[in-house]
Order: sequence, then C-alpha cells, then structure tokens
Amino acid sequence: MVGDHRQLGAVGPGGALQALLERHRPAVHILKENIRQEDPNERRALAHLRAGKVQRAVAWYAGEGRIVTAPTRNESLDAMVDAWASDLAAGRETATYAWRRANVEELNRRARARMAAEGRLSGPELTAPGGRRYAAGDRIVTLAPGADGKLVTSERGRVLAVDPGVGTLTARLDDGRIQPFAPEETTADRLALGYAVTVHRSQAATVDSAHRYEDGGGRELAYVAMSRARRSSHVYVVADTLDQAVEDLVRDWSTERRPRWVIDTGTPARGAELSPGHPWPSIPPESALRLARLRAEREAVAAAIPPDPRPLLRSVESRLADLGEALVDLQTGHGRYTNTPEGEAAQTLARARRGRHEAETFAGMPDMDWRSRRYWRRSAREWAAEEATAQERFEGVSGPERQRLEAKISALEDGRFELQRQVEVRDEWLSAHPEAPRRLEHLDREIDRPTPK
Repeated sequence: MVGDHRQLGAVGPGGALQALLERHRPAVHILKENIRQEDPNERRALAHLRAGKVQRAVAWYAGEGRIVTAPTRNESLDAMVDAWASDLAAGRETATYAWRRANVEELNRRARARMAAEGRLSGPELTAPGGRRYAAGDRIVTLAPGADGKLVTSERGRVLAVDPGVGTLTARLDDGRIQPFAPEETTADRLALGYAVTVHRSQAATVDSAHRYEDGGGRELAYVAMSRARRSSHVYVVADTLDQAVEDLVRDWSTERRPRWVIDTGTPARGAELSPGHPWPSIPPESALRLARLRAEREAVAAAIPPDPRPLLRSVESRLADLGEALVDLQTGHGRYTNTPEGEAAQTLARARRGRHEAETFAGMPDMDWRSRRYWRRSAREWAAEEATAQERFEGVSGPERQRLEAKISALEDGRFELQRQVEVRDEWLSAHPEAPRRLEHLDREIDRPTPK
C-alpha cells in the first residue's frame, strides 16, 4: 500500500491508513523526497505546511507573491480565471481548484465563457441531461466510473465532437484514449466541465501551475491543493489586505481535519520525518500520552507568541519598490511600458518637452540675432502647443493606470505602517517574555526525541 495520511481522507469514515501506520510501524517505509516541485524553497514550504508549521509556510507564500487578494468573491474568481487563461495562452498545463462544489461550478462557468470568447470552442453545442453544455474544445472530467469498467472517476479529457441530435459526445482522454459518451453517460452526476475541479478530485494530478480559491477545508486540503504544481501554486483569498489574507490562511490551515480511527490511540512522531526504510517504533500508551501533553503545551506556547510579521513586511517593501519602479516606467514610457499605448504617449510628451525647452533656450541666448530669435520663439510656441496636446493625451491614456498604481502604493504603505507597528509589539513582547521562545525550542527537542519502546 502507498499513501499519505497527511492528505485528504475518505469523505465518510476514515483514518484507516494512519491506524495501519500506528499498528504496524515495523513494516512502514517513508518516501520523503519531493520530486514534483521544481523550487527547493517551495518544497520546504510544503514540508512546513504538511508538518503543521503553518505560519512558516504562509510567510513563504506571501513573500513569493503566491497569495492573491481581492475584496469580493467575484473579483477573486475573475482574477483566478485571468491567471489561468494567461497560463493557458503561454502553453502551460494549468488547473483551478476549490473546496466547495458551488465555487467549482462558478469557476467552470467563467472559464468556459473565456474559452468561447477566445474562439477555443467550435461546432454545435450539446445540452446534456441536467443542463450542462458541451462543445468541441471543452475540458471535461468524469464524476463516476463507467458501467463497463472502461472509465474511472476523475478521468479528464477534451471534447472532440458532439452530436446534439442523438445526445452523444466523443472526447480524447488525457491518456490518449478516444472515448465515446452515450446520453446516459453525460448526465450531471456522471460528467462535468473540467476547467475547475474540487481539491478532493485533484489528488494524484500534476500540472505546471495551479490556482486555488480559498474557501475553507483545513490543512490537509490546503496541502493537497498547494502541492499539485511543478512550477507555481497560487491561492486566491477574499480579503482587503495581504496581512488580513495571511491571518485568515494561518487560522484555516492550522485546522487539522484528519479523521481518527475510532479504536486507535497513540500518535506518530511530529511531522513523521523518518528516513526511507527506517522502522517506525511502537509507541506504548504512556509515551503517546506524554507526546500528546507536549504537543498541547507547544501549541499553547506558540499561540501565545505574537506571529512574526517580518517576512510579510519584507514582501510588502519589495512590492512597494516594484510599484515605485512601475510609476517611473509609466512616466518615462520605458521598462514594462515600452511599446504600450501608455509608453508611446509618455515618450511623445517627453519629446515635446525637450523640443520646447531647447527652443526656449536658444530664443533666450543674448548673442542671438533677431531673425534667429524670432524663429526659436515661434518654434517654442509650436512645441508648447504640441506639449499641451501630448499632456492631455498622456493623462487620458495613462491616468487610469497611474491611479491604479498609486492606490496600490497607498494601501501597501498603510499595511507597511501596521506591520512595522506589529514588529515593535512583538519585539516588546519577546523582551518581556524571553522564556517563551526558549520553552518552544525545548518542547520541540522533547517532541523530536526518540520514544523508548
């Protein structure tokens, strides 16, 4: 058997895998090398999340720009679909996830509308029993196994053709098979659009980039969702500020929803970090109780220490510097605004300003004859008129972008001030309670200490 008791358990009664680990530890071998994520820092963040060190994991995601905030659900879902569509256009294998099926349905609706608008769907459209619509080009996912055993749950594919007259659909599954679907196999309980899936259905999937809508589910669900992608995983949070999003994620991802086998006691070592092939020693009841007490005390001590806002503060300062550079690029028409309407308007304005300044300089030179002075004065007036026109066009073209950048800078500056205040509060608390971090380190050593048989 191969599995991970830190991932999502059964929808109904569960916990059997962990029970087997605890009862038959001499037979357990740990495969601890992560080969999916390309970035070793992301592997470490996932290891922290898996082991319950949620603050460290969330701080890394915040510092790397992997947490995307929006003030409303609609804006958050739109941002997800925009990012997914950009990845798709760049040729990446990408996916979107959510916990609740209502959010999955809404993501599918928006993603399909984007596909249709971009001309990626073609031919006639089939309205399946239950109301879902399919056309050539649509992504699909099976919700139930096929009666003949040729299909299993959660198989994905792309629609090749539909026949609305007889209600059939033909798709190429991701493993290359061409699979026909009879009308009874396209019902709402057997087939769905596959642009977005639930996190439960995503288990065992691997993609280049993943986008997850944060709608609850706890640590195990977060660990599965954030570990699907090779290159980058983003989480989308409905929050006014990044620090609010971080606080919400730490709170939800700290909730462990792993089911316990009802007749079992005893707990494996914290994080289950054992070497491959290392036998998992049996833990007698008194040792299990000791570990439980140590963990309870550690959680209490960790909860009392104010969270360290420095990683988030560094992220905010980095984003502020980037936005400042963006404003300079917008004003000059260079960098990220080269060859854009805003950049062309900025360069036209700069050229008019240089022309006016040059003409005014020559017109004011004392040794200039009257004929040349008249020429340069006329030239200065012409350049000034061109500058006024260019200024008006620049304001019209770049005004919305400048307002967007300035609004972001203002919000981040407010957030930076609050984070700086939190740093001061935390430092004062640690100064007044120097024993707390020392106690935390001691508890970690005790929890990690080998348990006698």
